[in-house]
Amino acid sequence: MLRERDPHFNREAQPLPSDLTDQLLESRFLVRRGDQLLFRHDLVRAFLAARYLAERWRDHVRGDLEIDSNWKSVLEFVILGFEDASDAKELLLAVLEKNSALAGELFKVIEASAPKLCVEWTAEFKFRYAEATLATL
Repeated sequence: MLRERDPHFNREAQPLPSDLTDQLLESRFLVRRGDQLLFRHDLVRAFLAARYLAERWRDHVRGDLEIDSNWKSVLEFVILGFEDASDAKELLLAVLEKNSALAGELFKVIEASAPKLCVEWTAEFKFRYAEATLATL
């Protein structure tokens, strides 16, 4: 949904079980707009996208995926779900190559919410962030 910038939950090519969609409609996480289903809350969508991306981020973030500010919540969920600091570092450096402003915002979140994930590589990230930021001037 995020990659294709399509907010619709149900798709003909990827049908979902009706018991799942019925529960989400009943709980009001989804709303029906004509024949389409939409998430009511962006954070729910971001959380679910993060659950999918958590094990596949290397393929997508390092690939041709355009990383813009719309990915912030998804990437926050992914990074804050990591237990290994090296995974957090690797993802953040991959984001830095594509969007230095977003990488800086994500670093602030990690530093405030899960400092143990970045304590070992804070200096390295800040140096690389400064280089990337200066390169855009």
